[in-house]
Amino acid sequence: MAKDGSVPPDNPFVNRAGALPEIYSFGHRNPQGAALDATGGLRIHEHGPQGGDELNRVRP
Repeated sequence: MAKDGSVPPDNPFVNRAGALPEIYSFGHRNPQGAALDATGGLRIHEHGPQGGDELNRVRP
């Protein structure tokens, strides 16, 4: 989402049949936090079901 709440035209699901245009990525199990790294990339922290926590870079 853009800062004004609109959907950026380059989102990967814009104009894809059967998908919401707001979707940027999917498959996240249990994200607990998010932050931008030094390059502006989005990182999320996910708790694993039995340990195995992860820090992931979110990509389209």
